[in-house]
Amino acid sequence: MKGVKIVKKNNEEFRHRIRLATCKLIKTYGAKGWTMDMICEEANIAKDTLYRIIVNKEILISEVIEEILEGHEKKIEGIICSDADFFSAINSLCEAFCDLLNEFGTPQLRSLFKEYPKIKELVSSCMNKLTQNIADYLNRGKTLGLIRPDTDTLLMSKSLNYIILGLLKDESIEHIDDATTKLLKYFINGIKIT
Repeated sequence: MKGVKIVKKNNEEFRHRIRLATCKLIKTYGAKGWTMDMICEEANIAKDTLYRIIVNKEILISEVIEEILEGHEKKIEGIICSDADFFSAINSLCEAFCDLLNEFGTPQLRSLFKEYPKIKELVSSCMNKLTQNIADYLNRGKTLGLIRPDTDTLLMSKSLNYIILGLLKDESIEHIDDATTKLLKYFINGIKIT
C-alpha cells in the first residue's frame, strides 16, 4: 500500500510539472507551434511518463485552462465576498477580469479558440458563471443605493460578456485587456449615482 501512495504523489508532482510546462508553451506559442516532446523537455520528464498521465494535447490544454479559470473564479468570489468599499471592489473585479484575459495573451487565446472549440466552450461557461456573479454583486450595489435603480444588472453583465468575447474574435484589437479595462470603466461610470 505504501508504494501506491508514493506513485500517486509522484503522479501529482509530474502532473504539476506538466501543467506548468504546458502553460508556459501556450503563453509562448498559443495552440500550435509546440509538441508533446517540448512538454517533456520543459517538464524534465520521460515521454512514457507524460503519456501515462496525459491522454492527448487537447485534454491537457483543457485541464490547464480549467485550473486557471478555477483560480480566477476563486479570486473573483473572494473580491465579491470581501467587505471592501463597493466601487473599490468593482475596480478589483475589473482588474481580476483583465488578469484572466492576460493569463495567456490575446493572440494565444484566439489560437486556442480556433484550434480547440471545446476550450472556447469551457471559457464561455466560466464567463457565464462570472456574469451571474457580477450581476448579483451589482444588485447589491443597487440595494445599497450606489448604482442607478433602473440598471438591469443581468443585461449589463451579459452585455459585457458578449462584448468581451466579441473583442477576442476581433483580430484588429491587439491588447484586449486594455480595451476591456476601458469598457468596464465606461459601464461602471454609466450606472454610478453621482
